[in-house]
Amino acid sequence: MARLFSQRAFFERTQSPLSVILLAVLCAALISVIHWHSLTTLNWEGTYYYALAQKGPQHIEKPYAGRFLHPLLVRAISDVTHLDLDKSFYILGLLSLLTLSIAVTWILKRLTHVPLLIVPLFLSPVSSQFISSFYHHDLFYAALLALLFLTLWQEKTWLPIFVILVALFLTRESTLLLSLCLIAVAWVKSKRKFIIPVAAASLLGLAVTSYVTRSSPANVHQMDNLVYLALKIPFNFFQNVFGVKIWLNTFVKVEPPLFTVELPKWLHLGSVSAVGLCPWLPIFPLTTLFLFLTSFGVAPLLLWDSLSKFRRRIFAEMPPWLLLLVTYGLISFLITPLLGSSLSRYIGYGWPAFWLAVPAFAAKYYRLPRNAILRLVLLQLLASWIPFAIYSMNTGSVPVVLSAVACAAVLQALALKEIRQLMPQDGNSMT
Repeated sequence: MARLFSQRAFFERTQSPLSVILLAVLCAALISVIHWHSLTTLNWEGTYYYALAQKGPQHIEKPYAGRFLHPLLVRAISDVTHLDLDKSFYILGLLSLLTLSIAVTWILKRLTHVPLLIVPLFLSPVSSQFISSFYHHDLFYAALLALLFLTLWQEKTWLPIFVILVALFLTRESTLLLSLCLIAVAWVKSKRKFIIPVAAASLLGLAVTSYVTRSSPANVHQMDNLVYLALKIPFNFFQNVFGVKIWLNTFVKVEPPLFTVELPKWLHLGSVSAVGLCPWLPIFPLTTLFLFLTSFGVAPLLLWDSLSKFRRRIFAEMPPWLLLLVTYGLISFLITPLLGSSLSRYIGYGWPAFWLAVPAFAAKYYRLPRNAILRLVLLQLLASWIPFAIYSMNTGSVPVVLSAVACAAVLQALALKEIRQLMPQDGNSMT
């Protein structure tokens, strides 16, 4: 188990850890200063986690009750330091942001020898949305995830991997996707002994969550939690991709439906007894398209170009931990419309693929003179910030969002032209 995720044959080691740490601290400090208002604002979802820290999971409805590790750590900080819960949320949030920043900068330095790439990556619209609030678990989860990647990379034994994976399950139920990706990567890369601790950590995490939330109130629809999570997928898909919102009789604040249908009595879906369809709202699919085009700038295009040109080499040479970054990050990115209505947050869950794997592929497989790097960084910033500036004028206006999408499409076309001109390291495209 000690060398399941070795990288020595793929990237050489580098030095100067102090410069990496200082750069990471600076980035974390800048993000904290720039976004302090939003980071310290308690929004509607944050109220669940605040209440979780106050009362414990047995008093909070599912599925929020199952995300208890982050709020309970906040409560522990409050008990030890005698600070109020708000300040304790800030402390854990700042520590998480610092951990994430150091880990990402360190990995970028080792992969690309250009740790400064963290600046255009971190100081981007997607990070301001994804790192949106100290009251959410997103920052804490991302920090744990970054520690897991570092642990896999640094050839540690299975025990720290097991512990971090369990902690991830106690933070967010969607860790099941990460677990499945880990198992798939271990199988494909012939590291099948690794499947056992991953499966054990997954089962333990699910069991502990089930036990801790056994007396928690049901969700707002009074459904079984697994049924609720499963039905969210088509509900969110129709809304975010087609602009068709499904009406339920359990909704309080929602547009009046065009028509409703009573459900048969034998179909037990908690308090849901009728469904319907609301009027078509084009703002939802337009927002989804806008976020896919802008959230990670030109990185998705560069990933597509890398995989289309070098997929055989990448698959043969890529160590398992890097394959995990690509697989988990790309799937998280693509399934964003299925997760909920906070798309600008959820799309940020794809950061492992675009903040880490894409720079690694660019450094490994392309000839990148300094002027090419500068052009790509400039396009990255323009493709993210200019459409976002237009979008921010009125996020609920169809003409405004459509203008932002058109601007993003033009910038992506310019980026695609630039990327296609990049030469491979060996002068040949490997397909």
